[in-house]
Amino acid sequence: MRFKDFVTDIQAETEARFNAETEISLKRTVNDDIKTGLLIKTGREAAPVIPLDPLYEAHLKGAPIDEIMDAVGEMMRMTPPGLKEMIDLRHNIEEKLFLRVVDRSRNEEFLKDLVFYPGPGNYVLVPYIRVMDMMTRVTNSLAEDLGLSPGEIFDMAARNEAGDARLASFDHFGERTSGNLLEDGELPNPMYILTNGTGLLGASQGFIKETLDRVMLRFGCGFYLLPSSIHEMIVIPFSLGRVSENGLREMVRSINDAVVKDEDVLSCDVLKYDGELKLADGGLS
Repeated sequence: MRFKDFVTDIQAETEARFNAETEISLKRTVNDDIKTGLLIKTGREAAPVIPLDPLYEAHLKGAPIDEIMDAVGEMMRMTPPGLKEMIDLRHNIEEKLFLRVVDRSRNEEFLKDLVFYPGPGNYVLVPYIRVMDMMTRVTNSLAEDLGLSPGEIFDMAARNEAGDARLASFDHFGERTSGNLLEDGELPNPMYILTNGTGLLGASQGFIKETLDRVMLRFGCGFYLLPSSIHEMIVIPFSLGRVSENGLREMVRSINDAVVKDEDVLSCDVLKYDGELKLADGGLS
């Protein structure tokens, strides 16, 4: 049985057997793999996700569908309770808040009822709570339950993001260097990658002032930020020389069209930072 057919069968069987509403969830790993899960819509703030890849491997090794479904049912029963019960509201919430960035023009429906923070152009920062492998959006009602203002949520999330920033370069073969160039190391190349420790939703680092100031200190100059995807930013220091800002924008557009998956596209709008974050307005710089 093909994996696609397996996913379809398990989803249908889960909905029928457990009277559950579900949807397929895709998650990118640090190694850039895509893992497939079955999101169980429970109405709770943190919905359980059943990992389907290991279940498929078990099925290929001979486990019948009935046995697979027993495992699904067991995982549903073992899934932790809703987010509010898991974190005791404000207890340690400071360590669990993070930010992701989206293009407002592409996500009007997504942003309904959510706490969010406008950035330059159509960029919007959206806080989320990460507990174990689960992420939940911060709605206005959840923020009220937590007893936190939008400003307090942003400050906590920005501190966590700043502490998780990673800057990498490319070697001669196009592979990323190991280590974190924000800490030390030579800076010999014209382009760098700015992301977070997991490589997931790391483009938000391009909007964290503490991170941007550290990058500028390392380069000794300002720099451009190109939205490679929702997971990372390409960084080009001004010391590279005069560049066409319109050319950079067209480069991002071409990469988005040819390489980046639709669900990972962030924007075509190039940013620049020289102590202030703003849209690159075209022309030569």
